[in-house]
Amino acid sequence: TPPADIVVAKPQVATTVVDQGRYLEFSGGGGAVLRAQKEPLLLSMHLGNITLWAEQAGLTANSTATFQTLGMSQGEQYFGGGMQNGRIYHRGHRVRVSIDYNWADGGNPNAAPFYMSTAGYGVYRNTWSPGYYDFTQGPAVLAHNESRYDAFFIAAKPLDYAAL
Repeated sequence: TPPADIVVAKPQVATTVVDQGRYLEFSGGGGAVLRAQKEPLLLSMHLGNITLWAEQAGLTANSTATFQTLGMSQGEQYFGGGMQNGRIYHRGHRVRVSIDYNWADGGNPNAAPFYMSTAGYGVYRNTWSPGYYDFTQGPAVLAHNESRYDAFFIAAKPLDYAAL
């Protein structure tokens, strides 16, 4: 049997692409835009004049994993990764996104490939593969053990958790 899909419904969003010279701008409604800088290829997400996140290095891969490297704002906090026993705020920590069946402090018995930031965005990686989100110091390095990068981004004004 093939592995189960983590996302069952395949969301369809009408997208507009505008060439702005140095970058392409993708919008799908709701006010958030994804920019793809052309040289070097770097992605960033914006809501109005606010930069929610920006890559510090392009998407990379090695023989076992894919990596996204994002800048970290001063005071920015991170939440998520599923059940991370003993931790709510992840700034200064490396979060394991895997299941270790450890219910004690420091364990991650129910991991989830999702995190959100006080900067106004959340990321849901479309994968069952284990990985880690390294928020120990800037830049943040986000990795999963697979050869592809597939993610859903959500955007809101910074600190607007209800919208996320």
